[in-house]
Amino acid sequence: MTKTKLAFIGCGDVAQRDYLPEFHRLADHAEIVAISGRTASRVERVANEYGVPNVYTDYRRVLEESDAEAVVNLTPIQLHTEVNLAALEAGKHLYS
Repeated sequence: MTKTKLAFIGCGDVAQRDYLPEFHRLADHAEIVAISGRTASRVERVANEYGVPNVYTDYRRVLEESDAEAVVNLTPIQLHTEVNLAALEAGKHLYS
């Protein structure tokens, strides 16, 4: 079975508390190929902790450069519209 390639946009408290620790439950079906966050040190630390190979501090670069098929938008709610529209315009599937 081919795994769906995911990009996580946002690596703050919600990502670290609710999503990333439980991701192993989906590991047979999906893999995280990229992650982005506004703070370079945080996104690097989170990527290292969870084995995410591609790290970005600008979500637009994730959409342009990564081979992710789908985006998991974990940004603060006030940023969802901007990120969601950009992800859809880039042809990505979206979970928000």
